[in-house]
Amino acid sequence: MPYYPANKIQTNLFSNGELIRLSDLTTYVGPYYKLSNGQAFAGKDPQVFRYPQELIISEPITLPLGPLAPREVFTEIRTSFNTTALTNTYKSNLKETPTTQKIPVPFYPDPDDQDYQVGYFTRYFAKQVNDYKFIEINQKTFKSLFSHNGEYLWQLYNVTSLPWQISGNKEKVAITNRNIIKLEEQNNFKGLSQFLKENYLKYYQFTNASNLYTAGGEYKTADGKNYIGYYHIHDKTGPMVGATHTKEPHGLLFPINENISTKHNQPSQMKTQTTSSYTPPSSYTPPSNYSPPSIGGGGMGGGGGGGY
Repeated sequence: MPYYPANKIQTNLFSNGELIRLSDLTTYVGPYYKLSNGQAFAGKDPQVFRYPQELIISEPITLPLGPLAPREVFTEIRTSFNTTALTNTYKSNLKETPTTQKIPVPFYPDPDDQDYQVGYFTRYFAKQVNDYKFIEINQKTFKSLFSHNGEYLWQLYNVTSLPWQISGNKEKVAITNRNIIKLEEQNNFKGLSQFLKENYLKYYQFTNASNLYTAGGEYKTADGKNYIGYYHIHDKTGPMVGATHTKEPHGLLFPINENISTKHNQPSQMKTQTTSSYTPPSSYTPPSNYSPPSIGGGGMGGGGGGGY
């Protein structure tokens, strides 16, 4: 929102229906403020909306005489409106706007291997300006709506882009994505968490890694014992006992603060593995030259859709 000096703004005005929204030509009733150049916007002051909703005066329109089809009537009304109610600048822009502006369509992201290696990707969302209706869109549509280039009906939407984490520590990923969404809901995108069905682990995937070592306090075995020793991370089942993945039964590991009974359902063969746990000697320590490998994954994540 641009900054305006206090002496250039008249705030706390109220419309009883004499103003209409420029974006969709619907009647506006509520508080508004006016700039020194005569422009009016919804809200008590410029801090209310990230993307200001411009208001204009509603002037009476005379319907044309003669038998016109509904579509033709709308065209005539719009032409009459343009010549009486809009500013010269808006009329000029309208003439350059294609008559076949599009409505954005849903997009369903599909993160690739490079995204998982980085740890996050960007998700894009559009929200109707006068309703809590969301849609996830692709980057191309986002850029078009954001730049108001006329390909889409940008007047009807607010848009945002968000980083979306998809690999790393499962608990931290969920918390990070939740915090990103909650913060965005404070910026004119209220209801986004409900649209995503609060699925903050959408697209999440463990990152394959071997020859990892924990000195304790990170994982526990299926029977609740603190695990010390080598482990690996399987892309489907997560942390497991042993330096590498083998065909031999070996137990799953659980974050130290996770309730094992609420762990997601596992394939039958993996259930048998959880009963076979390995507890190394308490004196067991890694070799002196051991250096834990990097498992990649995990910056701030952003941006998607979830659970719909």
